[in-house]
Amino acid sequence: DDEAAIQEKQRKHAHEWNRVMGRADIVEPEEAKSSSKHEEWMTVLPPEINPILGAGAAITARQFSKKERKPRGDTSGWTDTPADRERKAKERQEQANQVLPDRKRKKENDDIYADVYEPDRESRKLAKEIAEYNEASRPKSLFEEHLKDVEKQTKEKKKTGPGKREWVPFDRERDLQIPKAVRMMA
Repeated sequence: DDEAAIQEKQRKHAHEWNRVMGRADIVEPEEAKSSSKHEEWMTVLPPEINPILGAGAAITARQFSKKERKPRGDTSGWTDTPADRERKAKERQEQANQVLPDRKRKKENDDIYADVYEPDRESRKLAKEIAEYNEASRPKSLFEEHLKDVEKQTKEKKKTGPGKREWVPFDRERDLQIPKAVRMMA
C-alpha cells in the first residue's frame, strides 16, 4: 500500500514537472506505464533548451548566435517501443497502398490526353533554335559568370588543396632541426 502511494506521488510529481517544462500534453499510455521497468528520465528525451532563456533564467546569451539553431526534428526513434515501431510501419504500408491506386488512375488519365498536350515537332524545333540563338548571341548573366568562377576555384583547390600534399617520410635531422630564432632566445 505504501509502495503504491509512493508511485502515485512520483507520477504526480513527474506530471507537474512536465507541466512546468511546457510538456503537459505528453501523457504515457497506461499499458506503457505499468510495463515500464525504467524511470521516466531514462525513457524520455530531455526538453530542448530555450535559446532565449538558456539552461535557465540565470544563464543568458551575451552575443548573437553565430550558427543557426536547428530543431531536433522527429525524436520518436529514440523513445519508440517495438510495438510503436510495428504500428508506424503498418500505417506507412497502408498509406503507400492507398497512394498506389491513385497513381494508376492518374497514369490512365494522362494517356487519354497525351495526344492533345504532346508538343509537336515544329514547336520543339523552334524552342531548340531559340535556345541556340540565346546561347550564341546573348551574354551570360553576372550570376552565371560568378558560378563559373567559383566552380573553377573549387577545382583548383581540390587539385592543390591542403589534403593533396605529397607524402614525405620522416627525416630526423631535418624534422627535429631547431629554428635559428628559437636557438637565439635560449
